[in-house]
Amino acid sequence: MIRVKLYILNENRQWDDKGKGYVSVVACPSADSVASAGSQTDMMLVMKSEANPNVTLLESKILADTHYMKQQDTLIVWNEEANGDLALSFEEIKGCTNIYNQILVIQGDAPDSNRSDSSLNGESDSSLDPLNDSSTGMNGSGGGADDWRNLFEVGKLDKLCWHIENNYQTNMQKESLANIIESDHLVPKLLDLFDQCDDLENVAGLKNLYSIFKFFLSMGKTTLYEILFSDENIDRVIGALENPPNKPASRHREYIANATLKQAIPIKNERLLSKIRQTYKVQYLHDVILPTPPIVDDMNLYTLQSFIFLNKAEIVNMIQEDRNFLSSIITQITDIDSSYEEKKNSFGFLKELCHFSQSLEPTKRESFFHSLLEMNCLQAISAILSMDEEEEESSLQWAAVEVLAYFIEVCAPMVRQFMLEDSGANDSNDDSLLINLLLEQLLQDKDPELGGAIQILNLFRILLDFAEPPEIKTTLGSDLERGDPKYEFLSLFYSRTIPILMAPVLAATSDSDGLTRDDYRFALSAQVILKLLIFCLTHGHTYHIRNYLLKNDLIARILLLLKSKHTFLVLTALKFVRTIIGLKDDTYIRHIVANKLVQPVVNTYLRNGHAYNLLNSALIEFFDFIKTENLKSLIQQFGDEFSSFFEDVDYVETFKDLKIRHAQITEPPPAMGKQVSLDDSSSDTLVLAESPSDKSFKFSEDDWFNSEEDDHSPTMDAPQDDERWNTQFEFYTKQLAQKKKQSALMNGGDKSVFESVPLKAPPTLTAKENNIFSIAPIKNSLIVQKKETPLSDSDDQNILAPASRSISKPPPPPPSSLVDYEADSDEAEENSDDDNSAAAEPPSKRLRKTQEA
Repeated sequence: MIRVKLYILNENRQWDDKGKGYVSVVACPSADSVASAGSQTDMMLVMKSEANPNVTLLESKILADTHYMKQQDTLIVWNEEANGDLALSFEEIKGCTNIYNQILVIQGDAPDSNRSDSSLNGESDSSLDPLNDSSTGMNGSGGGADDWRNLFEVGKLDKLCWHIENNYQTNMQKESLANIIESDHLVPKLLDLFDQCDDLENVAGLKNLYSIFKFFLSMGKTTLYEILFSDENIDRVIGALENPPNKPASRHREYIANATLKQAIPIKNERLLSKIRQTYKVQYLHDVILPTPPIVDDMNLYTLQSFIFLNKAEIVNMIQEDRNFLSSIITQITDIDSSYEEKKNSFGFLKELCHFSQSLEPTKRESFFHSLLEMNCLQAISAILSMDEEEEESSLQWAAVEVLAYFIEVCAPMVRQFMLEDSGANDSNDDSLLINLLLEQLLQDKDPELGGAIQILNLFRILLDFAEPPEIKTTLGSDLERGDPKYEFLSLFYSRTIPILMAPVLAATSDSDGLTRDDYRFALSAQVILKLLIFCLTHGHTYHIRNYLLKNDLIARILLLLKSKHTFLVLTALKFVRTIIGLKDDTYIRHIVANKLVQPVVNTYLRNGHAYNLLNSALIEFFDFIKTENLKSLIQQFGDEFSSFFEDVDYVETFKDLKIRHAQITEPPPAMGKQVSLDDSSSDTLVLAESPSDKSFKFSEDDWFNSEEDDHSPTMDAPQDDERWNTQFEFYTKQLAQKKKQSALMNGGDKSVFESVPLKAPPTLTAKENNIFSIAPIKNSLIVQKKETPLSDSDDQNILAPASRSISKPPPPPPSSLVDYEADSDEAEENSDDDNSAAAEPPSKRLRKTQEA
């Protein structure tokens, strides 16, 4: 059982894997079990499936005129009229050799059908070589293998073909064969045999020559290519490849003879002409004549591709050296007296030359385009693009766009600089600017699917890509100054180009009538425009595009496209506004909230309903982003105005979470304790806020700093799981620390006093005394306000109060919301009278008394 894998070449010239199985050579079912005298039984290749032996994957009758090729020791390839090209890939070399030898015996090509299969590891079996057959009459003995060069005769081409294909498989063997061919001048001998077979119409000999030359091309030897593709040999080599086995003959030589080189300007360099013709013919041979290589032979033609690649680079170098020739080509394009045909040929030559330049090294390629720029090539492109639009000139203008595309891809900075200079020379005429001429080609593309417009869109992306690397966080418009090329180019684009870009969208939308045009052509154009705007939003146009969008109120106009019947346009418009919100720019968000621009998105969701489609997913992701990023102004507007529309939406948690987040934002701040009552002297405790969990719980500053020493300190409850409670707790802690520092400074900078002795705060002041500080809630913020009353000498203790401070959101209460400046609450009750009498004492004296106590 010989294990193999079957491949069949499909219509796209790709090998399809048809499965694994086991192959054998068996007699055809229609043949008699015993061949009659003088006849031979018909045989066939049969392959049974490995997974199911009852399934037959291949039944191929072995015909005498079918050409079977053994390649890479484990592959047999052949062609059938019914099935096309087939290939068997063997698991082992021995199995491949065994089946191949059986095929040869059946076809009658092998001299000894009873020999053993001993050809392994790519080594040829001498018993199989027809040169070893004594009937060949080589040197009068069976040792004619050394004299295979004598087989260059029309009648012995089959033996020569077999010998070459089966005895030169390894790289060393191929290298040896290449040296023999070069040293013995065997290619001219073979071409002479081709001429004889062609004159005599010897089909068998022509098919053998096809196999021989195809093998030479697959060897991948550059020295051999130089011989085969020389001016005197290449036409006949192509002729030798016109007769593949099991296929009708082709007429490649006739096609190539009818192909003419269009010379816009006559080429006087004969070497250049020869190289151009050679490259064209070799490219034709590679693309048309040679079949798709088998799976394992893809690399064999790599050297042939490299040969073509180097030829193209050499052509570009020779043309670049002849500056007069290049200059003449460009001059003919801009010349008013030149005919349309002359301009077309010149631009066709220039386009092909730019294509060949891709074979150059990056530095040489950039130098080549710089040379074209110096010869006013971009001016020539502008002249072609500015021609009146006519049917015959449309192809010429697109050729100009293709040449401009090569410039932009290779040297975009040089093109930007030219466009800036072009704008300076045309201050009043925007239509003649090169960048606007390119944009007109985008908007006027006649392709039903706007294929050309999409290509031009990619060119604009290259020109407008000013995104800074992550490690260089530069914002265009703020760090860049006037005079910088990037800044100036963006100024040009947003002042003189983007109005032309937005014209179709503005013409199809209005604030009063909504969307006035919604045909398929407009939808495609609008999608391309929006894609370019989205690119600008995310690639460094921060300052310019924000000013343009907000100044012209374009976000609202673009959101009108959400009413389109074309889903792809609705998705693109939604992506546009989603990109804006994703920037998390406060200016954009304020504009969206102020103009209620979320409402069109809500309406789109309501129109789409609960349909399970891409639009539904995109809309849910839009709202989920607002929730995840906690964009409070948008959440608040959603909860206030739109949450009622989503009451019945329960298949996702997004809208429920938005309602919860809205409730957290809009709920009133935690209950405030009584403010500092300067008229109330009954208590020296300052109440800032009270905890919802324990409104009666109070603790003093000494409780805070001496909780481990004071057995009467209250136990602190765990704070709420709300972020606001933690924020307020942290704020009050910092406030106490600030007071400690100020008090230490008042005691002569001796901070050790504070570290060893707890502070005893001054008593609460009355309203009639100098009122310096008050604490009051304003909206959702807790603000410590400073009164505009001068400080007297007797009020120096009030310096301990904090400076003016504001918290942007209501902070959460700590486990205890009371700040007590007494050392102990019980002591405060017992010494309330003493506290009133000590109000006028300086803090240092009161601290010493506290320390003595």
